[in-house]
Amino acid sequence: MMRARWTLGALGAMATLAMAPALPASAQADWGNSTEITNVGNGTHWVSPGAGQNIETTTEATGPWGSWTLEQQQDGSTVFRNRATNECAESTMQANGPVFTAPCAVWKQGQKWDLVRSPHGGFVITPQSRPGLAVVADQYYRGPELMLGQRPLDTGGNSDTPNAVFSFRF
Repeated sequence: MMRARWTLGALGAMATLAMAPALPASAQADWGNSTEITNVGNGTHWVSPGAGQNIETTTEATGPWGSWTLEQQQDGSTVFRNRATNECAESTMQANGPVFTAPCAVWKQGQKWDLVRSPHGGFVITPQSRPGLAVVADQYYRGPELMLGQRPLDTGGNSDTPNAVFSFRF
């Protein structure tokens, strides 16, 4: 009887692992650690100017305002928590809408993000429920604030442009 329980327990654990979403290896290794989020296209970093504010990008030193924790959720999504405000990155999930910080709530769809590996050396960050949109940073895209844009493709239509690609420095 004891062996049967162990075998069933092991099978259950293996089934749980088999159902886990496939996430980028670099992201898996660093869950819960602080990171700086940098745009591959222009080298700017995410920074929260304060609680409830739109997230901006800057080339300046950011300190705790530019430090983010990546938190993996049970549904496979990622939540970005700012270390200074303890608030999470959120969007209205609308094209041309801002990315801002708000009190963290794991049930909020606007705070659930997917990381999609890019050939430009980082990840495209998309709202989990709106994969056709992506976070973009570009001085020509309404100034220094992060925005959601239609998933940008290069002129060949094969990959996202560098202004929609971000890297993490742990």
